[in-house]
Amino acid sequence: MLGLLLLVGAAEALVCATHADQCQYSSFPGSEAFLPDPDQGWILKPGFDAFISYDQHRVSINSMGLRSQEVSAKQPGEFRILCLGESTTFGAGLANGQDYPSILEKLLSDKDETGRYKVINAGIPAWSSYQSREFLRTRGPELSPDLVVVYHEVNDYLPTLVRKTYFNQFGEMASDEQLYGSRTFRSLSSLAKRSALVRFALKSKLLLHMRTGQYSPAVNDLHQIGMPGMTPGLLLRGEFSRPENAKGNAPYPRRVTDGERLNNLFEMNRLCKKMGAGLIIIHPCYAYTQRHECLAVRFCREEGVPMLEAYDALGGRLDLFQDPMHPNAEGHKALASALLAFIKQNKLAE
Repeated sequence: MLGLLLLVGAAEALVCATHADQCQYSSFPGSEAFLPDPDQGWILKPGFDAFISYDQHRVSINSMGLRSQEVSAKQPGEFRILCLGESTTFGAGLANGQDYPSILEKLLSDKDETGRYKVINAGIPAWSSYQSREFLRTRGPELSPDLVVVYHEVNDYLPTLVRKTYFNQFGEMASDEQLYGSRTFRSLSSLAKRSALVRFALKSKLLLHMRTGQYSPAVNDLHQIGMPGMTPGLLLRGEFSRPENAKGNAPYPRRVTDGERLNNLFEMNRLCKKMGAGLIIIHPCYAYTQRHECLAVRFCREEGVPMLEAYDALGGRLDLFQDPMHPNAEGHKALASALLAFIKQNKLAE
């Protein structure tokens, strides 16, 4: 028994030393600001306050794991807005306070000296609508929002390997909901957090499946969100083909299927109603987006959910973007101003 334990310990040390447990796509820029999470894949590290590797700006995370000011108990008369989303909402590439949720709070406060308006930025880079849905379900009640603003699109349409988690090596062919909602994932993630040997075994199993060509192809659906001719590889300047020894070169499936995306929107709407909060869906705009109608637009029209068309503020304005997906500081100002006008026009903050 002792010999077996020594052998396992030696194997664990060897895998750690050689980094053999790391999947080909497991590392990502700025990983020092994140923590793995068995329920949502990854979260921001509470209390993190430093420059991150891919950015020129300091990133400050509060004790709740949000890029926002500390959230205190809700005060009488306070109107609280919760912004859910991905790297745009988070403020990727921007200094603290330059993200549209922070600007929105300032704009609201400038018009109201009572300080009753508080805006919480709950955007997490690379999150999908499923992850924000689960955040709203599990943490929404404690935050007690009066209005929820959702900004999600392109991440739902990207391949499953585009996830900021080293657990992805045993779930690259599963959608976010299939992966993070499964008991198997939660059990394996708990083991993988503690053991490089377990991560190595899971990685090896994945590569074996890939080499035997057991995964079916998936289509590129970026044309559905106003990006005809665009591919995930071009959009992210990455390589998404199979390893050379894999049979075929089929792309990976989407992180969120159409059915799952629609269900996520329905569920967030239901959760908001249950909490007594209003809901705004922002229809995102990227640097090369064309005006389009998609699943989210139809959902909002049919369900009567207010939708802010970001294209009206950002569309066709490359000077408002820092890269193909993320608005720059001026772009965030434009988006925040459009959001303020939309809230007032629809009397959603009274």
